[in-house]
Amino acid sequence: MTTVDWRLYWHSLHFLSWRQIVFRLFRPLRRGRARFSLLCPFRKAWFDPVYPDTLRTLLSTAAEKGATERISLDALRKFQFHYLNRTFQEDEVLLWQRQDLPKLWLYHLHGFRGAREFSMAPLLTPHLGDRDRVLVWMHNWIRHNPPGRGVGWDGWPLSERLISWPVLLAVYHIKDKDIIQSYAQQARWLYHTAEHDLQGNHLLKNALALTLAGSLLEDSRICRYGTALLKAELEKQILPDGGHVERSLLYHNELLWDSLIVLSLLQEAPSFLVSAIRKMASFTRVLCHPDGDIPLFGDASLNESPLPQVLCACADVLTDTACTVDIQRTDCSLACPASGYFLLGDFCAGSVMIVKTAAPSPAHQAAHSHGDMLSYELSLSGKRIIVDTGTHGYAESPYRAHCRSTSAHNVLTPEGREQAEHWSNFRMARRAEALPASLQKTEKGCRFAGAVKYYQGGVYHRRIEFDAQSVCWEICDYLSPDCLDGSPISHIHFHPACTVHWHEPDRELLIIRDKVRVLLTIRNIEYIESSQLEMCSYFPKFGVMQSGTVLTLLGRPGEAGSRAYQIRWLPNLES
Repeated sequence: MTTVDWRLYWHSLHFLSWRQIVFRLFRPLRRGRARFSLLCPFRKAWFDPVYPDTLRTLLSTAAEKGATERISLDALRKFQFHYLNRTFQEDEVLLWQRQDLPKLWLYHLHGFRGAREFSMAPLLTPHLGDRDRVLVWMHNWIRHNPPGRGVGWDGWPLSERLISWPVLLAVYHIKDKDIIQSYAQQARWLYHTAEHDLQGNHLLKNALALTLAGSLLEDSRICRYGTALLKAELEKQILPDGGHVERSLLYHNELLWDSLIVLSLLQEAPSFLVSAIRKMASFTRVLCHPDGDIPLFGDASLNESPLPQVLCACADVLTDTACTVDIQRTDCSLACPASGYFLLGDFCAGSVMIVKTAAPSPAHQAAHSHGDMLSYELSLSGKRIIVDTGTHGYAESPYRAHCRSTSAHNVLTPEGREQAEHWSNFRMARRAEALPASLQKTEKGCRFAGAVKYYQGGVYHRRIEFDAQSVCWEICDYLSPDCLDGSPISHIHFHPACTVHWHEPDRELLIIRDKVRVLLTIRNIEYIESSQLEMCSYFPKFGVMQSGTVLTLLGRPGEAGSRAYQIRWLPNLES
């Protein structure tokens, strides 16, 4: 191992909690204990998979709102599995132990991704033989995945199954002792191997799965442990504005979906779970683009979790408890200060800028964070115009490092400075600090101000002024003097559906998407050395790459002035 590797390890270790270190060191012992527990005799497990009205209401509401549109039910009926833009079909071993597939793909496969949507099939178009297909699907997994062996027994896919299998059993009226016995084994394994070493969304998902499994199996030990863990993690991970601590809208919505499923199956729902769902749904309702889908900050991808409208509708029918969330609103702005998200724009017209300010979060588990502090996405008239680069994939992606880098986001970057030391696929060593941000009402609209303090030294300031009357955003970037030892670079990434060309060379840029026309004007030309339109990659979904356009503004070295540009909607411009 090189000196650089040791340095990165040291700076990464500095952020870990003592619980993560202890549980990581004792992980082999915990897995050994779990194996031993499966060898010990225990009572025959059984539960009657009833189909409660709450689950029926949840599934019917989700189906009405289009939850099945992201999954091909016909493909699942043929045992064709499409994840991360890659499709494979069942063979004798049903792909379970394939070593040539990405780990995330296998996680989706072992987690029965699509099972919840398949449970909605009888509500839409009942299909002869679906119950038998579910039996084959589950028995194949049991036969080819012995207890404790293989990726299917990792905490994340295991938790997915513990939440999804009861839904399949209830909807298709399956009472199979082998399946329920396997379900009990899986619950016992997770009880001993919950992912305290990873924390974050993994541990919260574990807690939801254990709470449900303990309740269904009437196992008081698992139920008590799962409920206590769930309460502790919800208090820790769900912020005052309802956002999830990792600040990824993908994982926030996936956890909300898990929580809704668990709530619909529990006979007695804990009040803290109901309250958390209401808070999370309130956050989901406001943190989306006018097109109804999520922004792509951090590790996020479209089409992986149910749409916000699906989740909010389900939360509305399952919960009626009022909740208080720290979301601050005006006519043209919305602030979620705890999560570090700020929205500026004309919400009624579908013209909104979403700004992210949060530092890599949480500090002890920043695996899904990118160098995107003070970056933004912009929609006009319901169309995405300026976008985040997105996420191509995780360990299996050659684009992983680029997607996490500062240059992949819409910010100004001092030469030689990154917002964080990203290494490996999920690790992060030193990282910048987010200074307090503000969003204030003005006579013309609102004003946002935020700053980032680099770990190498120096501060990056960004101010955004929104004029509600002219639907115009003025972005002004300023670097402190100790950041001026090179040429700062600003990137602005446009959606691939946009046509981008110079209206006035090196000064005004015309962006057209369908009937939406936008003028981007570069201010303070004297501080800009060059401005170029270049090709860039856009990753809206896992495994999907599209070609877009990025505007790169190279600043003059050593210049202390602000770099500014204006984005203005042109509703009456002729073609």
